[in-house]
Amino acid sequence: MRFGFSLSLGILCWCIALNALAQSEAAPPEPPPGYDRVIDQAVSEFAAGHWEEARALFLEAHAMFPNARTLRGIGMSSYELRDYPESVRTLEEALTSSARPLTPEQRAQVTELRERAAAFVGRYEVPAAPASARLYLDGEHVTVEEGWPASPGHVLLGIGEHQVAIRLDDGRSSTARVVVRGHTETALDIDLAPLTATTPAPPPPTTPADPPPIDTTPPPPPSVRGPDLTPWIVMGVGVAVAIGGAIALALGENDIATVQNAARGTPWTALDATYQRAPIETGVGGSLLGVGLATAVVGLIWGIAQSGPTSARDEALRVDVGLGSVSMQGSF
Repeated sequence: MRFGFSLSLGILCWCIALNALAQSEAAPPEPPPGYDRVIDQAVSEFAAGHWEEARALFLEAHAMFPNARTLRGIGMSSYELRDYPESVRTLEEALTSSARPLTPEQRAQVTELRERAAAFVGRYEVPAAPASARLYLDGEHVTVEEGWPASPGHVLLGIGEHQVAIRLDDGRSSTARVVVRGHTETALDIDLAPLTATTPAPPPPTTPADPPPIDTTPPPPPSVRGPDLTPWIVMGVGVAVAIGGAIALALGENDIATVQNAARGTPWTALDATYQRAPIETGVGGSLLGVGLATAVVGLIWGIAQSGPTSARDEALRVDVGLGSVSMQGSF
């Protein structure tokens, strides 16, 4: 009997403990002091149409005691503020939250509101990126689903045009322009090549090129000019001109002597042609004689200077023959 009493007492204590444990697990946690006051204020502001104030108070209450009811209030306020991505996100969380879960009526109302908000939201899949990647929406950093950037995530964009950027800590970035016109579920079209490209390694140091070899080939000996007949031709022309001038001069002197030594009584008509021709012959003859002699001398000097080996100091000889003059330029 003593053993049976002890066994019954043990079973009774075990049942009492299990009942207490079940009651403790079933009882929801109590909100902290001040939570109900904040909730009442949020509901009052929402009823008055003060959507900004209502969302701020629901956010404050959610920070104090996260639950499905506060998420519902945040989602409803965000919808009225036309912040449709935030409305969809928080209403979806309200439907899955187990803390102070929604009643069937509240779930139906939240589901309907989420569908209405989703009509103005694009859901884009963000591709996986390097470990230090961060996502920016219209210049502001946004948090992507847990697991990104190691694995693809999703981001909600409201209706309209947006600038999406993925940046790394080293400064590399990639941007994309996204236009949301309504309910959309697709992948984000963004080029990640600038983020995955590796920095090219510096080129290996190059050894200085060897200096060009010194040309030790001796310079060629000075060349010897072949015979150049030009100076001698010039001299011959000068001699010929001088001879022609001497002949013309002699004829002119002869005509002068003929006129001067004419016999008395010789008619002037017989001497007039000779008289007129004599000064022309002497003038032309003297000029040709002088030019011819000068040209012959120049040709002779030129021919002498052209003989022998070439030198860098040699320069071309220039001879200018004009009427009654001869000029020569050059060095010898």
